[in-house]
Amino acid sequence: MKNISLLVLLVPFLFACEQVIDVDLNESDPQVVIEARLEAGQHDFAVLISETTSYFSNEPAVYRNDAQVRLLDNSGAVIEIPLDNNGRYATSVNALSGQTYTLEVELDGNRYLASAEVPQQVDLIELESEFQEAFGPFDEGYRVFLRFADDPSRRNYYRQIHAIDGEYELAGEDLQVTDDNLFDGSERARVPIFQRIFDPGANLTVVLQHIDKNSFDYLNSLADVIGEDGGTAAPGNPTTNWDGDVLGYFGAITTDTLQIDLPE
Repeated sequence: MKNISLLVLLVPFLFACEQVIDVDLNESDPQVVIEARLEAGQHDFAVLISETTSYFSNEPAVYRNDAQVRLLDNSGAVIEIPLDNNGRYATSVNALSGQTYTLEVELDGNRYLASAEVPQQVDLIELESEFQEAFGPFDEGYRVFLRFADDPSRRNYYRQIHAIDGEYELAGEDLQVTDDNLFDGSERARVPIFQRIFDPGANLTVVLQHIDKNSFDYLNSLADVIGEDGGTAAPGNPTTNWDGDVLGYFGAITTDTLQIDLPE
């Protein structure tokens, strides 16, 4: 069994803000991990390439700085992604919603491909708060709900990220993704920040990401791995859309952000 610190990107327009989650993977040999996420619009697009390390090892992450990385759009135009540092390859890209992009990585004589369609922008309409009395393991405080319009013409996928008083919550249970199965086509979908009660007076920043299915499948399966309760069965690897024997994923997103000051 192997362990890897998966870099789950929190804020796409600020690549330096990453969530590091340690999970056990059922791999007996070191394996390449490629993670990248394309955002609609002009932004610094980055690709992280590393290797898994031993579960019992205290060695730092192994970064791969010897790859060739390219991004191809629908027309076949090629953008070379140069090495920045420590397994990070980055360049400025202007990605268009509705367009499919293919990421190509050449490493150790192997060629890995993955494709992602950039979703349409979904804007937050508002954030709602609802006071809740103490019950069970929960203290009294506020539940917070996101309001947004869901596109009825297709299946949609979302991720929520939040910060309290400017500090992003990075615990494994804060990895929250959902599809629109329960609110498909709603003009004012109401989705809670799951399993969280917020203190009165807190300033809450909420990020809504409209994500592609690749991102949803990967993050949803990663949440399952994080949520393993320590049973005897080894957890499986998170779902990947890479064409080749590597871990990680290539996904695409759009993002909107709102803040709310909860009542005292």
